[in-house]
Amino acid sequence: MKLFFDENFSQYLARGLAVIQNGRPNEGYEVTCVQDTIGRGARDEDVIPFIARESGIFITMDFNIYRTRVQWELCRNCSIGVFFYRTSKGSNPGYWGLVHYVMNSWSVLKDKVSTEAVPFGYRFTPRRIQNPEKL
Repeated sequence: MKLFFDENFSQYLARGLAVIQNGRPNEGYEVTCVQDTIGRGARDEDVIPFIARESGIFITMDFNIYRTRVQWELCRNCSIGVFFYRTSKGSNPGYWGLVHYVMNSWSVLKDKVSTEAVPFGYRFTPRRIQNPEKL
């Protein structure tokens, strides 16, 4: 299963997580980032179908995808799973804060990927790391 981080996350975070996840090849997860597969600046309308063709999962901080009816319907019509990471309003966790945030939720994310049928959407928040909200 390919897990695609979008440009809202550092490509170095995605690449580092790919290296860590490679230590568990029997789990069957391949972590990558949109910048490395499609290129920088790709539109969501192009990214979503690409991820669908790869039978992938989309990981983003862009909650507007959910709020924008056309984009959310595109996710559902393309039958992909989407994880939204939200930060506290007005906060900027910085690079290391995001690293901790993703790492603390990683096992929950993989559990959802392995048990949920696509399409699906979940929202992680700092208070809901172990129990993300199903959208």
